[in-house]
Amino acid sequence: MDLLSSGRPRPPEPRTRPWLSRARRLWRHRGTRAGAVVLVAAAALALLQVTVHPERRLVDRADSRTPTARPFPTPPFDRRPGRTPIPAPAQTGDLLSGPLPVTGDPGPASATRAANLVLGRYCADPSRYGLTIEPYSDGRSIDFHHLSVVIVDRVLTDSGTEMLLTLDWDGRAYRWFGPLGLTRGC
Repeated sequence: MDLLSSGRPRPPEPRTRPWLSRARRLWRHRGTRAGAVVLVAAAALALLQVTVHPERRLVDRADSRTPTARPFPTPPFDRRPGRTPIPAPAQTGDLLSGPLPVTGDPGPASATRAANLVLGRYCADPSRYGLTIEPYSDGRSIDFHHLSVVIVDRVLTDSGTEMLLTLDWDGRAYRWFGPLGLTRGC
């Protein structure tokens, strides 16, 4: 029996790649492996910092001489021409509250003027909003001393109620209560 022809033929030996054998020899050195670990760790830290604090990169690159424009102005807007300034509110729990200037005797016209004063302080464009005055009623009489003001955005008509204010008569003028989010504007 011929030994060369017995059994299945073997596949040809793969060609050795010279760069692969050099890389294997280089990898055997401890210093090379330590350097590779340090490089991978530095790359991981850089990637982590870029993904965790992306806003820091923009701030670091920004020229300090160029002023950054805020996308939306923040309140108060009641110092603009044609608006009546109102006192700064106090935080009462999760609401803001504050006194309002005298707008007249308690009634729908006075309540509308009082609500417009609040909108004038916190909304850049108060004409964009519509007001509905809802006085307290016990079924027999209507009380304009305690009322709710439903504010709806006229531009986004399908958005529902934009905000809810409460007005309480203190004997001279209305005091208002509104959401804490007003400090960011309407």
